[in-house]
Amino acid sequence: MSSYNYFVNYISKTKFLYACLLLQLVYNRELNQLVSGCAECLLRIWDAETGKQLLRVGPDGHGPGVELTAAGLDPSGYRLATGAENGSVKVWDAGSGQELKHCKSLGGGKGGKDDEGQHGVVGLSFCEVDGERRIVVAGLPNRIYLLSVK
Repeated sequence: MSSYNYFVNYISKTKFLYACLLLQLVYNRELNQLVSGCAECLLRIWDAETGKQLLRVGPDGHGPGVELTAAGLDPSGYRLATGAENGSVKVWDAGSGQELKHCKSLGGGKGGKDDEGQHGVVGLSFCEVDGERRIVVAGLPNRIYLLSVK
């Protein structure tokens, strides 16, 4: 049995129970939601006030047995980007959970579980460059990538 991790919203004293190893937690200020990701690449979106689960994506959102290693929201709060140990990056509709875009692997790696993390994602964030929405991605080994969101 996995150890349990608790989210605690100290304002309303609501507890969130999570049954797998929690790897990512992002607060969506625009919609007052928490976005969580765990080792099984299971994404969940929670109402931050009530603790009610609003959406579940996965498991295995980046492939079977692939760990989620990064998550970030765009400024609108309606697009969620996730990155994984295999170097894949996905953009999701935060309301429906629908996958909108998929970059299979950073740096030209195979993008599979056997890629040994050579191009794994360690962080990401939405940004704007020359008027175009992008995702800046920190990846292994010591690389920064700029991806188009279109």
